Amino acid sequence: PFALHAALRQIQNIWGITVGGKHGDIVEGLQMALMGADNGATLSQQGVEHLLNASDKARFEAIFDGETGISVQTAYKALGMSAFVGMVRHGDKPKGTGFLVRTRDFVQNDALIQRHDIGEWLFLTNAHVISPTGEHGAIPGEGAQIEFQMAGAGQRFKALRTLWWSPASSGHDCTILELDGHPQFPANVTPASISPYLPKCHFEPGERSARPRVLVLGHPDGRPLEITFNNNLLLDHDGPAVGQSFSAKPVRVQYRAPTEPGSSGSPVFDADTLELLAIHHRGAVQPIDAKYGDAARYQANQGMSLRAISEAFQAALGGAPASASPRPAPTPVVAPPVVAPKSEATFESLRGYADYEEGPAFESIERKSDRKLPRQCGDFIAGFEISSGAYYRKFLQSPVWPGAASGLTIGVGYDLRHATAAEFREHWSPHLTPDVIERLVAYCGVAEADLEKRKKAVAALKEVTISLEAAFAVFTEIMMPTYTFRTENCFDNTLELHDLSMGALVSLVFNRGDSLSSKDSRLEMRNIAKHMKARAFDKVADEIRAMKRLWKDDPKVAGLLDRRDKEADMFAEGLRQQALTAVA
Repeated sequence: PFALHAALRQIQNIWGITVGGKHGDIVEGLQMALMGADNGATLSQQGVEHLLNASDKARFEAIFDGETGISVQTAYKALGMSAFVGMVRHGDKPKGTGFLVRTRDFVQNDALIQRHDIGEWLFLTNAHVISPTGEHGAIPGEGAQIEFQMAGAGQRFKALRTLWWSPASSGHDCTILELDGHPQFPANVTPASISPYLPKCHFEPGERSARPRVLVLGHPDGRPLEITFNNNLLLDHDGPAVGQSFSAKPVRVQYRAPTEPGSSGSPVFDADTLELLAIHHRGAVQPIDAKYGDAARYQANQGMSLRAISEAFQAALGGAPASASPRPAPTPVVAPPVVAPKSEATFESLRGYADYEEGPAFESIERKSDRKLPRQCGDFIAGFEISSGAYYRKFLQSPVWPGAASGLTIGVGYDLRHATAAEFREHWSPHLTPDVIERLVAYCGVAEADLEKRKKAVAALKEVTISLEAAFAVFTEIMMPTYTFRTENCFDNTLELHDLSMGALVSLVFNRGDSLSSKDSRLEMRNIAKHMKARAFDKVADEIRAMKRLWKDDPKVAGLLDRRDKEADMFAEGLRQQALTAVA
């Protein structure tokens, strides 16, 4: 295979001979030979299409139907799957790969889909390609453009909102977005389903069984879409055995399919069934368990199980994990969705409700920090408060009253319970009319436990709208510098923190306030203050996670659990990046 690869590269790259051109049969023959060899080939979409239509069809079928290959029917289906694979771009720069899945194939609970107003399609890519924290050079969702080859040259789609993400270093390395559109798919092409299990790949010495294989579709090094054939053994995974249930815990999947930079976020298919197994995560990793055959002899490429990601995503949405079975699960019976009033908004599990016990939230408009955190920190906080611009306009541009410890809330999490009348007027007078100011100022400092009274208040204000532009102006100009100041005042040595770590603490103070009182509910806040004073920064993330004890039994504020985990992850990522910079 090495000699075949070398000859093919020379003929294509140096002599400029291509399939379909003069002497193209030479390239065709070499590609066919490679596809029949154990070390295999990676071909462009156009290359596979040409070979499928080649005059020497019998030879092609013999190669694909051999012991080391895949069937012609599977090759045709793999081409169809390419319609759902897109290149992630940042401006004109290729950033990685992603792919579309049908929402109902990924979230097997219609009530959750309706509760969160999720559209028909989800776009999945790596968190190190797109994420709100910018980890490993990731770009924010609003800066990404998605280009599908099937959509025609120059047509790109943008992220409408980021629904969920899990970090690369300690999670699923996955970001799930909704796009503002999708390509027109061929009528005879249907999207791949998610495999309910991972194939068996542990074989004892001497055991004669067909080894499972994978296919990877992606944009390696920013090139047009390519498909791997052969050299594609599934090596190992640390997921449950066939018939056992997945949890929300990350599951690694390792394989030998060749990948390059730019393959990040590529879909990984079972080569036999063309069901989705994983999202490609990284290359050149050590084997999970080196004692099993090929895993001991090859460095592996690694993906993250999509079934596990589906469970984690559904849990974040507030749903119970679905059990995997060796057969596709029957269509779930779902109770009719309950349409909640805006005061009990349908975004409970995505939002991070305010948890102040002491106020006011704003001590003085003059007390702002000079430290300007990067936009990704603000976007991180805003993502918990409003989810996305589209979601804000649909559900949140009028006042809401989430409940829990929150007061009437407007804009990007601006809680009137924790603002004085004077502060509210100073913050919002440049953006709202005097009559709206006077209607809202009555709710400053007000808490209300009675659900019916909260509903009545929100209904009376339903014609009041706060534009997204006004909301972000107050958030950026007032709230972020104010909460950065409060964080600096609460914890020592914040100037020594990376911006991501500082952003995580600002998010925490934004949500919980800066009180270090002796109450049990403030225990972890006091511990963080001690660790910051002692410069024991490595202990802070654990304290943030430990706060989840306060809300673990209250499903109505599940978003707080997710928020604490993501704050802890972002704090730890800041420390990691800071350590890398120090070494460099």
